[in-house]
Amino acid sequence: MILFIVAVFLTVSFLALYIENKPLSFSERIIILITALIAMLLDFAVEYQGTTHNSWYYPPFISIFDELLFGHVPIELPIIFTFFGANLALIALTNRKNVILSEFNRHISRKTIVAFFSVLVGIVWYFTRFLGMNALIIAIPMFLLGLSLVPMTREVGIYGVIVFLLDLMIELYIVLIDYYSYEKIGWLIPKIFSLPLIIPLEYGLFTIGGILIISYVTAWYEKWQHVPKLYKQFFSKRIATS
Repeated sequence: MILFIVAVFLTVSFLALYIENKPLSFSERIIILITALIAMLLDFAVEYQGTTHNSWYYPPFISIFDELLFGHVPIELPIIFTFFGANLALIALTNRKNVILSEFNRHISRKTIVAFFSVLVGIVWYFTRFLGMNALIIAIPMFLLGLSLVPMTREVGIYGVIVFLLDLMIELYIVLIDYYSYEKIGWLIPKIFSLPLIIPLEYGLFTIGGILIISYVTAWYEKWQHVPKLYKQFFSKRIATS
């Protein structure tokens, strides 16, 4: 029941943000859709990987539908992360006004390159050596990648803290009533009861990093849209002939 409530809450919050930020352009709606799909697919991959390796488990009755996708993942979770990603994209679109494409950040810095490749290494390492690992190996470099691109505003930081606290309360509630448990997930310190604090910390870091990265990408996209057509054509021809 708790997962269904969270799914409804995120759906309503998305609709409220969407109405508040109307009208949205076609490209902005595409950005929201892509972000939502990526968040849903990534979470499903993590959940399926974790449950099949017995790092945690979900009993069927945790879902209001009493069913698990492929026998492992509650149906509500893909819905939750679809709208979590959509909310993330909407907040990033409103935050892009804080992105100043100055001479300093027009060029990719060494910090950005190191953080980007650290994210890639973390993803590969996480999915190929899952046992004993956790998503901090991806969350931390993703957070640093976002910081290397865009300064973190107070609003973005507050949203990350809110996500941290919400996930902490929800997961702690579910763990305490024995809806599911973390049995073999690595690095289980520090913990509150049987809940490792790294779990909500991961979501907080993912949230902040995701907002900053999307803000930067959308700001660059918006700037590119205003480049004169002749320059675009010239630039495209140079790429084609090189």
